[in-house]
Amino acid sequence: MNNAVSEAIYHALHEADDLADDSPSRTRLWLAIWEHATTRRRAAVVPRGSTLRVPVTHEYASVELIAAWEWLIANERAARAMTPEQLHAAVRGVATRSHRGSARAAMADALCGVTNVPAGTRVDVYDIDDDAVDRLAS
Repeated sequence: MNNAVSEAIYHALHEADDLADDSPSRTRLWLAIWEHATTRRRAAVVPRGSTLRVPVTHEYASVELIAAWEWLIANERAARAMTPEQLHAAVRGVATRSHRGSARAAMADALCGVTNVPAGTRVDVYDIDDDAVDRLAS
């Protein structure tokens, strides 16, 4: 893990006195999380509780930022006690792997349009090539 990235979030958090107060330091923390803890290019993420790798792109950065921020607000005291590396890992993990993170959002988007599937039923999704589609359509 890049120390400069970990340090950026850590220092921004410690410069912000109270996350409940709107302030320039809180805005800098928000931007540090956006810049250093959200997905910038395609990544394969396994959400907690799953074994399936989900492709996540920069399009989910806002979802990640909100998930990380909500976690930070709820866990501010614990976050302030973490080392820079621990803080970065926690924020990034929540942003991507938590129930509010980008991997779950990407999974939900992938299942958009799947209907009449009873709760708890396994749904398998496969990539198929154009030839397979043509064969199925015939």
